[in-house]
Amino acid sequence: MIELRTLGALELRYRGEPRPGGSALQSKRLVLLAYLAASPANGFRRRDTLLGLFWPELDQEHARGSLRQALHTMRKALGEGAIVTRGESEIGLDATLITTDARGLEAYLADGNPVEALSHYRGEFLEGVFVADASPELEEWIAAERIRLRRVASKAAWAAAEKPAGRGETGQYVRRAVLLSGADEAALRKGIALLDRMGDRAAAAALFEEFASRVARDLDVQPSAESQAAMRAVRERQ
Repeated sequence: MIELRTLGALELRYRGEPRPGGSALQSKRLVLLAYLAASPANGFRRRDTLLGLFWPELDQEHARGSLRQALHTMRKALGEGAIVTRGESEIGLDATLITTDARGLEAYLADGNPVEALSHYRGEFLEGVFVADASPELEEWIAAERIRLRRVASKAAWAAAEKPAGRGETGQYVRRAVLLSGADEAALRKGIALLDRMGDRAAAAALFEEFASRVARDLDVQPSAESQAAMRAVRERQ
């Protein structure tokens, strides 16, 4: 099965290696593939929607020609059966031939395997990808998916942290969960409390200091009085 990696580096892989011919797909065509792959299981996208998102600056005739060329190139890279159509107006992917790391993240979490789910999250959705001449709606969709999948990864990290494990592993998952939660101080306090219950107060202190440094650098703020009080209570017990 071919894997489309969308979390972190955007690339096609087959049996763990870069897919032969995948380099022929330009960034826009890979993002088009990612958009098709993100449709509900066995779902389709309308051609007119694709034209408006990816070639908004072109008239209908030229936009349709660009889409046909993109699909031709994608079929060459993926194999004929990977891209499927329904009638003249809808396009989708054969989920038995191509999968994505984003779908793996969600599927493993739903199956109760958060550690495996988290292994699929190698970075932000379409990290660093820019689609030339795309519509604002496509940029909005990418931003929304980025936020949604980061939340899924954070949920997986919390679930992994709450499984029985050694201190080091738990601390690692707590740290990642808090990092994925951004500036959410409720997540910080949850992490401090979890590490405190385990008796790993040094890790709780390190978590607090890392969070404080990050929000000071990125947002020019300090942790709230509530978060500082939670950390102070841990230090006093220590």
